[in-house]
Amino acid sequence: MIFGTIQRLTAIDDFDLPGRENNFTLNLSRPVEWILTCPIMQLKLVVLAGSRVPSYRRFMMPLMSVAVLLCGTASMFTGEGNSEGEESLFSGDSDFRKLSIVLIVTWFPFPLWFSLSVEGFGLVTDGFIIEMGWVVLNIVSKFLFIIWLQRCKMVHQRKLEAARELYGLSPSDEINEEALKKQALTNGNTTAMGGINAENYGLGQGEEADSELKMVEIVAETMVTLGMSSHTDRLLRLMVENGVTNTAVLERLNAERCMELNLPHALIDGCQRRWIAEKMNMGQDNGGSTGEKEDPFKKLLEANKEPG
Repeated sequence: MIFGTIQRLTAIDDFDLPGRENNFTLNLSRPVEWILTCPIMQLKLVVLAGSRVPSYRRFMMPLMSVAVLLCGTASMFTGEGNSEGEESLFSGDSDFRKLSIVLIVTWFPFPLWFSLSVEGFGLVTDGFIIEMGWVVLNIVSKFLFIIWLQRCKMVHQRKLEAARELYGLSPSDEINEEALKKQALTNGNTTAMGGINAENYGLGQGEEADSELKMVEIVAETMVTLGMSSHTDRLLRLMVENGVTNTAVLERLNAERCMELNLPHALIDGCQRRWIAEKMNMGQDNGGSTGEKEDPFKKLLEANKEPG
């Protein structure tokens, strides 16, 4: 202990911990001293208790003390997380962070229930209630984790499938998300580097300028929400090439029409939902009735395809 105290007064055992804003320096002799002395103190307690304490605790308590101290020391040398400082417990929007929070929230009640049961302070003594508590905690934590993980998987797969449709790739083509992003940049997409301009697609200049600008805005916002902003340019060009140039045409697309026009229905559906929600907020939705007996989709589509 005296040797450790002397070491802390020198700079021999100083280590700069990674990922600390205030450049905190750790005196390594301090945790080393704890690892060497705390297990001995635990052993002394067992020996002092005499024969009433089971003999196996002579090994269990010191070993548990060493394990806890080693984990604490290792955690001090852990720097920034996998997000390189972009996310934390209280900020961020990644699936990894959300799933980690689910684990923290659903695992936290376990030690609390352990403390309340007869294994802890004995505040809850009914065996049936204790077992039912463990069952409920297990079901909530495990199933919530599985459900959220499956949701993340489905969202990711949907993004990849939509991106494949944008570039005309078949499901059998082996390509990952990073490769799709590189392909988007190779094809001249500038969305991720400064936004989009409706004029680049020949929109926002005619009689339907407001509707055309709104469609571009809706598409851009939807792609950002889906985490596919790097593919916005590709989707807009496909839509314009097939005559989908304003919100009037956009809201009348369905799965069959998307298939005929070679448009990714998953992304179009997302744009339509966003547009419907925005109309509802602005009080422009008329309950789904267009007020016309004939679907004007084909007429609008043909008019938009005509060279102007």
